[in-house]
This record gives sequence, C-alpha cells and structure tokens, in this order.
Amino acid sequence: MALPPFPAYDGVPRQDFVPLAFEVPGGAGPWNAPNARIRFGYAENGPVGSFYCTSRQEECSTEGTPFAYTSSDSRTLQNCALGCTISVPTVGGRMLYYKIDWLDNQGNVLASSPLQAWPITPGGPVSLTNAYTN
Repeated sequence: MALPPFPAYDGVPRQDFVPLAFEVPGGAGPWNAPNARIRFGYAENGPVGSFYCTSRQEECSTEGTPFAYTSSDSRTLQNCALGCTISVPTVGGRMLYYKIDWLDNQGNVLASSPLQAWPITPGGPVSLTNAYTN
C-alpha cells in the first residue's frame, strides 16, 4: 500500500502571517476619534470575545508589529481621523474574530464596532473595504 501523493503547493505561506488590510472609516460618531485599532483573535485560542490571537491568553491588537498584547506590550496609536488602512496579521485556514475600536489620543476607547467574523481562506481577499458593518 502506497501513501497518497503530497498535495500541490497552493501558494499560501503557512509559516508566516497572512496580512489582511481593513479599510476603516475615520472619526467614529460624535466623538470624532483621531485613532483606531483592531482587536482580533481565533476561537481555537479561547472565547472569541477575548481576542486571543495565540495560545497566550492575552488580548491582541494591531497596536504593535506584527501585533501587540494589549495588557503587556507598549502600544502605538494609528491615526485614523480621516479614515485609514489597518493591517491585521492573520492565520490562514481560521475564522478571524475582530472588533474595530476608535480611540482618543491617550488610547482610551471612544467607540467600538460590534464583534464580527471573517474566514481567512487561501486565495481569499487581502482587504476588506466594508470592515465595519452596523
């Protein structure tokens, strides 16, 4: 009995994050928030609303390179007053759970989108122009 053939290479890098660019509208609501971030994670790592992007049980956000743990890493605010593109380092083959936060200049959350989900599929979109839906 022989082993089946190895699957053909599909061009998706499995050893690195797959960047997914989110087009985020600027200045949420009456707060006119100057900054934004995306908190994100996967159900495989814990409750989806906890935004665990790794097995480390700590919330992840786009405030670092490639991401930041919100309670232990230093954070870099991203200007989004007029709208911006925020890149999320995703893991292929998983369902990404995320929430967009609009922040003041001290990093305090002024407004947040609802919890949303997006499948990270091989050959799928590399950007979401409607990342925030009411």
